[in-house]
Amino acid sequence: MVPWLRSGIFRKTLFFILMVALVPLSVLGGLTLRSTGEAGAEATARSREALDAKSAEALELRASETARAAIGAPYSSSDSIGGQLHLSHSKPPSSF
Repeated sequence: MVPWLRSGIFRKTLFFILMVALVPLSVLGGLTLRSTGEAGAEATARSREALDAKSAEALELRASETARAAIGAPYSSSDSIGGQLHLSHSKPPSSF
């Protein structure tokens, strides 16, 4: 074996070079993992809020369509009203 591989100075120098390189690398890796976790949590929260808003909007639309269908159903076949009842332009029937 080559004599300089067995010397103590070479081993110590190699050890210190590796330590000088690996310590900052591990610190940067830890910071990156932490910030990635925070970004993921923030993205999850934002997407959850957007999906909640979108589902609430869809439920509102479906409820209003159901209400229009329920209130307009008795009047849709009537010729005197002229078709389907539009809630935005008329008052609800007084029997309710």
